[in-house]
Amino acid sequence: MIILLYCAYALPFFVYADDYSMLKKGFMGAYRPMVLNDDAGIIKEIRDVSDSESCALSAWDNQIEPACTCCIVQESDKITDTKVSGQDIIRTCLDKKECTHDALLALKAAGGLSSKSDDDFVAAVYDKYKIIKRVYVSPQETYRGKFSDKGIQSFLARAYSTGKIVDPAFEHIEELEIRNLHPVGKKSEEGGMATKQLFLVKNQKTGQEYIIKDLAKGKNEAFNVAIAARYNPLKKYSAPAYMADFPILALPVATLEYYRWRRKHIITITPKASGSDLYSYMNAYKDNPSDSNKMRLQKAYTASAKTLANFHKAFMKNEQGKPDSSSLLGMTMVHGDLHPKNIFYDELTDRVYWIDLDRLGKSILRPMSPAIDLGYLLLFPFFGFPWNLIFETNIRTKKVDTRKWFNDFYEPFIREYITTFGGDTARYAREVKQLLHLKKEGIWHNRAKSLLRYLDPLLDEMIS
Repeated sequence: MIILLYCAYALPFFVYADDYSMLKKGFMGAYRPMVLNDDAGIIKEIRDVSDSESCALSAWDNQIEPACTCCIVQESDKITDTKVSGQDIIRTCLDKKECTHDALLALKAAGGLSSKSDDDFVAAVYDKYKIIKRVYVSPQETYRGKFSDKGIQSFLARAYSTGKIVDPAFEHIEELEIRNLHPVGKKSEEGGMATKQLFLVKNQKTGQEYIIKDLAKGKNEAFNVAIAARYNPLKKYSAPAYMADFPILALPVATLEYYRWRRKHIITITPKASGSDLYSYMNAYKDNPSDSNKMRLQKAYTASAKTLANFHKAFMKNEQGKPDSSSLLGMTMVHGDLHPKNIFYDELTDRVYWIDLDRLGKSILRPMSPAIDLGYLLLFPFFGFPWNLIFETNIRTKKVDTRKWFNDFYEPFIREYITTFGGDTARYAREVKQLLHLKKEGIWHNRAKSLLRYLDPLLDEMIS
């Protein structure tokens, strides 16, 4: 019993440390909050601190100023609906010996805050170093913690006026048309299981559209996707930016939090992806296998393959063609959840969008196998999911001819993915086959693994 209780206590610790690579040396050592520089390295600058992270001086290599900043952010982050003064927070940090009077003076001077009150100083430090920005919400704006239609409007106006949203599309609230996709008391299929609130916002003057989502998974998901949004090498791929033959990443323009009924809500504001999700193209063909629907789905798969290969290639860690590289397909940055509902294809512009990118943020710190994305996209649809992406059932009822599906759609996908890398096609094909058969990935159902018998002949042909 004691061992079981200990494991139950320790498991969240190890999961958290593994997810963010934030464990310092030694068992139960101090966490070091970390942020990324352009080369995906780690620099000592606080951007977000959770209650489980340590601001102990030892976590900052005995540098008192970052430890003090960490403490101010952490103590401010603990505040929910209770008013705590800046003076109270400073006193707490001094008592914990994570701040000194000299460190406080240095931080004030560095930020040009020497003449500010304790409340303003603490608020300025908190706002500067928090990825997830806090916005005040009045009781009139929410019902049981969720926004009313007017409440979300005033929330957005306040967030923009206080600098928590900087996108100019939100400057004039009267220009925004807001539609609640999850009305209170009504069921909705949109947004998936990881969504508590969902709004579509359109700037009627510019035509720009955004999705506002209340994340059910909370801070970890939001923190990951916010890191991806701040990571400079990804900005040239982030909507509305576009690079030919690369996916457009629907990363948030703002990540916000508010408290109601002592519960934290975390809101992301993300540009809306154009076109339709790949699942819609798949179902359209399944329901009506006409030549036009077949061509549309083939185009969607081919564009998805090319953009996926280019993205994987751009962020692979080992240098391709390097003599001492054991493989061409090294660890890379991945979407991590690339099922067909997270890929949008706009057939008018031939552009591919990726949504739900929290696992992308995790892979910045911890690169993963490209097999993760290939497996989700190719194999996952054939063994089911709660939102009825169940081609397994369709196969049994003969609504989908598995071999024909692989020949018509997966063959052009695989060819496009492999040839986009260029160079030694046979070697790439061999490595793709090896990756898709690896048991150590631990993510594929046996039924999905058995589907590889349809892909293997194609890959063997490309290898020979």
